[in-house]
Amino acid sequence: MAKRYLSYLLLIITILISACSLCRYQAMKNAAWAYEEGYDVEYVMYSTSPVFSMGMFNAHVQATFKENGRRQWISNDLGIVSSYPDYPMGEYCWILTSEQYIQWLKKSRELAAMPMPPKEHRDKHWPKTKDVLR
Repeated sequence: MAKRYLSYLLLIITILISACSLCRYQAMKNAAWAYEEGYDVEYVMYSTSPVFSMGMFNAHVQATFKENGRRQWISNDLGIVSSYPDYPMGEYCWILTSEQYIQWLKKSRELAAMPMPPKEHRDKHWPKTKDVLR
């Protein structure tokens, strides 16, 4: 019985890890739908809550748009539009235009290979979620 639960846990972890590597592509696919619907799309890249990420992944990106002054989030998993992001947001957050996001994608492999800056640097230079998304 314990082996069965361990198998399920490993399957869930594998799915979470593989899904994480796809969010940057899913966000672009969802943005295409939003453009077709006439929305001005922004990409929100955010750190995830450390409790939620369990050390497996630390960031996520989603396509968003504003409707009646409220940010709408397009879920990467199902393409559903809601008032909430896919995952609990962590401490840092960036809002990117399409052009900025494309430039980030061009550098994403290089950036991913770099070590995480120290917390002091992040706190001083990285935008805080609470300040960006009020």
